[in-house]
Amino acid sequence: MSLQQFLRILWVWRWTIVIATAACLLAGSMVALLRPKTYTAESRVMLDVLKPDPITGDVISSSFARAYVPTQTELIRDYRVTGRVVDSLGWTKSPALREDYEASDKRGVDFRRWLAEQVSDGIKAYNIEGTNVLVIGYSAGDPETAAKMADVVRNAYSEESLASRRAEAAEDAQWFERQLGEVRNKLAGAEQLKTAFERANNIVLLDKDVDADAARLQALSGQAPPPASVVSGGGGGNPAAGQLAAIDAKIAAASASLGPNHPVLQELRQQRATVAATARAGGGGSAPVVIGGGGGDVAAARAKVLAQRDKVEEAKRLQADVSVLRDQYAKMAARAADRRQQAASKESGITLLDSAVPPRASDPPASIVIILGSLGLGLGLGVLISLVIELLYRRVRGPEDLKSLKVPLLGAVAAPSYT
Repeated sequence: MSLQQFLRILWVWRWTIVIATAACLLAGSMVALLRPKTYTAESRVMLDVLKPDPITGDVISSSFARAYVPTQTELIRDYRVTGRVVDSLGWTKSPALREDYEASDKRGVDFRRWLAEQVSDGIKAYNIEGTNVLVIGYSAGDPETAAKMADVVRNAYSEESLASRRAEAAEDAQWFERQLGEVRNKLAGAEQLKTAFERANNIVLLDKDVDADAARLQALSGQAPPPASVVSGGGGGNPAAGQLAAIDAKIAAASASLGPNHPVLQELRQQRATVAATARAGGGGSAPVVIGGGGGDVAAARAKVLAQRDKVEEAKRLQADVSVLRDQYAKMAARAADRRQQAASKESGITLLDSAVPPRASDPPASIVIILGSLGLGLGLGVLISLVIELLYRRVRGPEDLKSLKVPLLGAVAAPSYT
């Protein structure tokens, strides 16, 4: 079909197109006039996405912040928020709403969810560009209802955000506590293994993973050994007093460079206590006692350290396992404590700003959109009806129609001219 044929058909059926367009335009105008007015009230909140967490100090990244705001606008329309709105208003106990629900075509949907859908249809949420301010609007048939619902939706959104943060923190805390129990059992097992190994091999690790024998060797090597003293057990004089004097001299020399709880000092004190107890019990013996001989002590200590080097290394390895587990346990315990504190926190991440006020004017009418849409619909409907009728009842309205029917054209008579 050529353009000339198409225009000729439209001209022939012009009144059909005019009638269809006028009918749709009239119907659209009636809808625009009878359409009830709506009022939209707005309430505001500020999303604390850029502020550090008050407990952990964490700050979310900028890429996450860009996705966070649109997520929140969708969350406001979610059933978790709108369901809270329904509960706070007590709509589930309203007989009138129950009757509307029974009369609706959505009886397969839960009554509470059906009411929440009504709330969601009136919510309008958007973010003010370049800010963390989120505007929560609600459209209703009168200004007071719109303002009340906007504030109720805002409060429900804040409560849901707080409940979600608490539930997530509580779940994380439970997970950390379960992991903490496993690490605690591993740590207890590692400590038992280390203790059993040290007892079986007579090894004691001190600070900085230095065993007691190595510490004793360092202490003996770093001090000047006193000369060997031979005390006779018989005759005049008190042998116990000489022994105690020699031990006291060694204690005094060791105290200058060693701590009060050092194994060497503890061994010297124990030796002095033994000599003193022996002196009180028997009044001294007849056999000579050799005190001192520092060179022999150093050699014996060095030989002992070299003999048990492999065992000391194994003890250090076991100590390293214990240290790693202790560090892991401490960090996990701190993390669990943080999440437990967050689970009890009242920080929702949302700051309530302006409350809604009843709007003075209704929403801008959509009459122009409705009228233009009905005009376009009527025009298209008229053209479609004209083409369908023309195709069903085909007419020869010009030479072009004969060509499309493959009928030879014998001649054409021009329209008479009366000029």
